Amino acid sequence: MQTPLIRSANELQLLAPAWRALAERCRLQSIFQLADWVLPWCATFGPGRALMVLASVDRRGLAAILPLQIGDNDDENAANGS
Repeated sequence: MQTPLIRSANELQLLAPAWRALAERCRLQSIFQLADWVLPWCATFGPGRALMVLASVDRRGLAAILPLQIGDNDDENAANGS
């Protein structure tokens, strides 16, 4: 199994078809796990923040994905209303 680190929105967008196929194979899913939610969220709230996505790939294709964005203290203060 390989786990590449994805750091750009363009790379993440290229992964969308495999991500959708992975979601179709999952029994339990939430809209918040889906490419069709995460990609627009990143486009809206992501500019200026570091993107870090781990995508595990095995012989069958995409096996797992963990999308993260790295914020700073200003982001935390804004979320708390400070």
